[in-house]
Amino acid sequence: MRERLDTKPAPGKVPAKRAGAAKGTPAPVTFLPSGCTTLDCALGGGWAERRVVNIVGDKSSGKTLLVFEAAANFLINMEGGRVQYDECESAFDPRYLANLGVPIDRINFAERLNTVEDMFDSLNDSIKRKVPTLEIVDSLDALSDKAEMDREFGDATYGTGKARDLSKLFRMLVRDMERSHLTLMIVSQVRSRIGMSFGRQTTRAGGRALDFYASQVVYLQHTSTINRTINNVKRPVSYDITAKVDKNKVGPPLRAVADGGAAVVPRPKPDSPDALPCASALPA
Repeated sequence: MRERLDTKPAPGKVPAKRAGAAKGTPAPVTFLPSGCTTLDCALGGGWAERRVVNIVGDKSSGKTLLVFEAAANFLINMEGGRVQYDECESAFDPRYLANLGVPIDRINFAERLNTVEDMFDSLNDSIKRKVPTLEIVDSLDALSDKAEMDREFGDATYGTGKARDLSKLFRMLVRDMERSHLTLMIVSQVRSRIGMSFGRQTTRAGGRALDFYASQVVYLQHTSTINRTINNVKRPVSYDITAKVDKNKVGPPLRAVADGGAAVVPRPKPDSPDALPCASALPA
């Protein structure tokens, strides 16, 4: 007769959970609207909640506008939700975003965020609050690390400290982020890959750890310039943007959206006297 298997865990061991067990089943993936229907379709429903999302793009491609549109939708759809904005570039314009309809008075702004260690403290504080939170880091490339801050300006460095610290941060916090309903959106700038004549010509900071831990990675690229005739003078007013879903663990990957800038410009308040027109409404 076949011996009966002992299912009791050994002392000091954590018992495994079956995928179909009630207590061991992970929470279903929920989505946060991006503000653009075509981008939501490309992402499989929108930005994944309780996950790490990375938005990478050229200058003036709408990275910050996308995350603030997500913040506005989060505050509308999540009762009791909290938005934490970690501004690292000192380039925030509150009046412009207020004209776009973003409720700035309901967004918490970090007082000081200079290093990856400060980012760890901010995330850890959001996890301890035990409330649904959307935390935005804008941008990761503007962050330094403690070792670099302690060096003199001219001292040589290999530039791997921040990537190593970021990898450690994800290892320590990514599970707690999912349990505490914390969504992390990271904005990344692009850097040219010097000497590369094939493949992608740009890269971004964060090392391989951000590639592995991010559930969604979206690249924003300029495709053309949108012009408008003002006083018989043809002037550039916006960009055509292509959003490419480079990685998606919760939906179909490798999709692209070319929507004439509509995917990266949030909808303004209709009753705002200073509301700015969306790029999709501008004539080509």
